[in-house]
This record gives sequence, structure tokens and C-alpha cells, in this order.
Amino acid sequence: MKMRKVHKLFIEERIDKAKYDEVASLLRINASKEELKEWIDHFLLWMGGLFFITGVVFFFAYNWAEMHKFAKFGLVFAIIFSTTLIALVRPLSSIVSQVALFVAMVAIGIEWTLFGQIYQTGADAWNLFVAWSLFGIIIVATSTHVLHWLTWLVITHIALALFATQVLEFDGIETMIIMALFSAMIIALFYLLIHSYAMPHFRWLYDLNLAYFITLFTLILIDEFIGYSEAMRGLLLLYIPTIWLYLKQHNMIIVSLSVLSLIFVISSFFVMLAGRDVETKIVMGVLSLIVSSVVLINYLLKRIKDAKTH
Repeated sequence: MKMRKVHKLFIEERIDKAKYDEVASLLRINASKEELKEWIDHFLLWMGGLFFITGVVFFFAYNWAEMHKFAKFGLVFAIIFSTTLIALVRPLSSIVSQVALFVAMVAIGIEWTLFGQIYQTGADAWNLFVAWSLFGIIIVATSTHVLHWLTWLVITHIALALFATQVLEFDGIETMIIMALFSAMIIALFYLLIHSYAMPHFRWLYDLNLAYFITLFTLILIDEFIGYSEAMRGLLLLYIPTIWLYLKQHNMIIVSLSVLSLIFVISSFFVMLAGRDVETKIVMGVLSLIVSSVVLINYLLKRIKDAKTH
């Protein structure tokens, strides 16, 4: 936003164009050569870590039959030990430590997978992801990097979904409800960390879980509309205040997802009201989709415009 405003001032000749380089350098609008070099170094380090751990996976896949089981365990354990040691001897905030911790987190999953494959611990994959998630907590508890937390959240939600389907024998919609409840707990936790303990670096995690939660909630509600479930009334009563709170957010991505959610939910609701007649369903669905899209997209554009002015 600052860069756009400054460029606009130059275009309107309210700032002397001859002083562009001086102003840009003072306000750090343009990246310096040192900053560009640092970004490239960081990018190459992350890509190197990703290619390294991917190479380990393919190495096992190609040489599985020829390798002794202790060699398999030992190789991955050596990777976990060495990357953890690198992270410990260097500042945790350094890019080298961050890449090392990411490699260690993925290697932990590979080690548990090897254990299950070698000793045939059973077909319940939820054990693997639960153990992986528990060990991953050690890493994310000492890290504020986006990729570490995102990886852990994905692993944890997969573990929860597999536990619900394989152990509790829930169907798809029940599993999604469990995952939505877990996401709501995570949202409450991060909200507490951000506002009560002044930890703003958790803001992106809070927003990520907001997006995840409203996506799940929308899919659950649409499924209940289609299936004419009795639970849809209670879910709808929960959805209305939830979507109102989401529309009050300052993050335009969250607001956009909320608008998209409303469009789908409103259209599904009117399709449900149309009854069993297919032609009536089509007419009601198309009309509600058009009207809700026009109204809500105009609202979204107004919110975006207001956000730009501030």
C-alpha cells in the first residue's frame, strides 16, 4: 500500500521525479541487491531441504528390498539427529535452523512409516499420524515459522480424520464435524494467545484456521441441506452468528471466503425449499445464485474499497 501511494505521488508530480531513487531508498520501497541476494539464498536453502528429504524417500523406495531394517532405521535416525543438532547449535531464528527443523519433522514421519512397514503394526494409519503429530509438537513449540506450523496442522488434521473413520467408524459428515470442532478449539487457542498474551506472530495461524473452519462448516451445512437432515436447523442457527463474525474480520481473504460460503449456503437453502421437483430446484437454485452473488460481491467490493482507503 505504501509503495502504491508513493508511486501515485510521483505520477501526480507531487514529488520531484528526479528524487525517486532517493525517496525509494529512504522508504525502502525497492529491494536492495543485498536483500535480493538474501531472498535467493533462503529460497535455495528451502528448496535444498525439500529436495534432500524427497531424495531420502525415493532412495528407500528404490532400495527397499536390498537394505537391512537396521540400516533403514539408522539412516533416518542419523538425519533426525544431525538436523536437530544443527538447529540446536545455531540460533532457532536462523534460516539454517528453520530448514533443518523442517527436514527433521518430515524425517520423523518417515521413521514411523518405516517402523510400520517393517514390523507390520497394522493397517490403521491413524497411529502413524498421531505419533507423528505428537513428536511434531516438540518442533512447533520452539518455532514460529509458517511452514513448520502448517505441516503440523496438516498432519494433526489427517490424524484426527483417520481416527474418526478407522476407530470411531464415523461417516464422512461426522468426521468433518469432528474436524470442525477441533479447528474451532485451535481458533480459540490462537485468539487467546494473540489478544491475551500479545503474541501477534500467531495471527496467520488464526486466519488459516478461520479459513479452514468456514470451509468445513459450509460443506457440512450444504450436505445437511441436500440430505434434509434434522440437524440442519441447529447448524443453521450456529452458522448465522459465525458468518456474521467472519464478515467483521479485517483480513479480506477471510471476508472473501465468507462471502463465497454465503453464496453457496443461500443457494443450497433455496434449492432445499424447492422440494422434490427437479425443474423447480433448478430455477430456485439459479435465481438464488444470481441474486446472492450480485448482492454479496457488491458488498465484498465495497469492503475492499474501504480497506484500501485505510
